[in-house]
Amino acid sequence: MCTSFSIFVVNNGDILMSFNISASKIDITPKEPLPMAGYITRNEFSKGVLHNIYARGVFVRGEGEILLLSLELIRVDDELYNSIVDLITYNYGISRDAIHVVATHTHSGPEISLNSWSTLRIDENIAERIRKYRSFLLKRIDQLVSQIVGSTSKSDLYVGKSLIKNVASNRIDPRGPVDNEAVLMLSRSGEKKKFLAINYACHPTVLPASNTYISGDLAGVTSIILEERYCCPALYLNGAAGNISTRHTRRGQNIEALIELARRITHSVTRVVESDRVEKIIDTRISNGYIDITVRLKNVEKILERLLSIKEDIVQKLESLKASGAPHGEIRRLESVLEGIKSLMYKYREFRSRTLSFKIRYCVVGNKVLAIFFPGEAFIEYQLEAKKNSAYDYLAFIGYADGYIGYIPYNVEAYQAVNGIYYEEIVSLVEPEDREKIMEKIIEIVSRTV
Repeated sequence: MCTSFSIFVVNNGDILMSFNISASKIDITPKEPLPMAGYITRNEFSKGVLHNIYARGVFVRGEGEILLLSLELIRVDDELYNSIVDLITYNYGISRDAIHVVATHTHSGPEISLNSWSTLRIDENIAERIRKYRSFLLKRIDQLVSQIVGSTSKSDLYVGKSLIKNVASNRIDPRGPVDNEAVLMLSRSGEKKKFLAINYACHPTVLPASNTYISGDLAGVTSIILEERYCCPALYLNGAAGNISTRHTRRGQNIEALIELARRITHSVTRVVESDRVEKIIDTRISNGYIDITVRLKNVEKILERLLSIKEDIVQKLESLKASGAPHGEIRRLESVLEGIKSLMYKYREFRSRTLSFKIRYCVVGNKVLAIFFPGEAFIEYQLEAKKNSAYDYLAFIGYADGYIGYIPYNVEAYQAVNGIYYEEIVSLVEPEDREKIMEKIIEIVSRTV
């Protein structure tokens, strides 16, 4: 485990007792049609804009510092993450370990990946469009960081928790685990709020695959509502949402359902914020670190051979369900399995290695707050176990962060007993036996004080 930690001391020898904080946001909406990310059944370019999408940033300096960027995109793959961090480190001198870049995981935004993580196949024409957008994105992020790094002022930092019901559901097993707790962080100077951040695990996928208009979806609309109310940037930080979505709570896949669910979230958040049920962070120490992990990858060719042998059976079952008027959830599950087979056939060629090495980064604020930045789509079980074993009063498990390694399922046998084969397991590249190693490393981080 590697940790960077620094202490600033004032002239009288006392440890600093205040934070310097700034926050802002900048529009990153594409200026031209782009392939959309998230749904493999959608192969159209964007046709317009339903909601503008944003990059939001917070810079906190105490006895140490953290720069947190939240992008309304599907993912931040390793290539994009390194490009952003290299830019910021070079231009602003901020340590790599102190920079965290996360995606909200909207499925109504532009494709951003040029590698096998892209939702659909990328030809040269599409690749050139994505490169052009990435160049635009980097310029906008540079502008955003320039705004916030140079404009910090003394502010108080607060943390709290909110219970959000009837939004998140376990999309594989409706009776399966969820985490209804949201961890909140906010800053204010006097009565003026500087930023609000929400860490809540849920696939923000209310809008359907048929949607071809750019939107931040559930995460984006939640931020918009809170920003209108508090006049400050509101960051939606997703969690371990690999098996969590609104599939069993939404009443449709339209704007009305989207706003209804976003208001459930914001209502719960505002009740906590406005009743002042938040705790001021007195200890201004900030430390950033990471832990290295190497795991084995599946033998994808053997898995594909087995999946292709049952593909026709899945197609027939799907046609039968549609003909019988089966519930949407059952139909969507089988559609996801077929999507997974197609996705794996496309992706596996680039994963010839038998191992994968990656980092789980983290940040500790004071002695009560820990944020884990997980580079992929972990199942909610990782988040629940992390909270169960945490030595900190407040644990934010932030997914889709600082790189991307795909789905990391957990408790495979239990889900297979309910649903048989399922999408998330099909497309996961990590050997099931090695996922316990990931859990152990997460518990190692949360159970020790830094």
